[in-house]
Amino acid sequence: ELREANNMLSRRHRAKRTCLQNRGRMLIQEGQDSIDQMDMSTQVLAESSRSGGQGRSGQPKARRCRTCGKTRHNARTY
Repeated sequence: ELREANNMLSRRHRAKRTCLQNRGRMLIQEGQDSIDQMDMSTQVLAESSRSGGQGRSGQPKARRCRTCGKTRHNARTY
């Protein structure tokens, strides 16, 4: 009886793994297309950050005081 219950539970877990969240089942080709799309979007994002898009600037920001926020003094120059 315990073995039967464990088999049932493991089947249920396997069924959960095969279904995608909120979208149901997916064909192999759809999965590959989805992966390709994710790869393309990450590649475009990486290229835009390398070309100086909206990425971080190369210059470090000036240190500021924790209390008042001014650049005249901070923890190191107080």
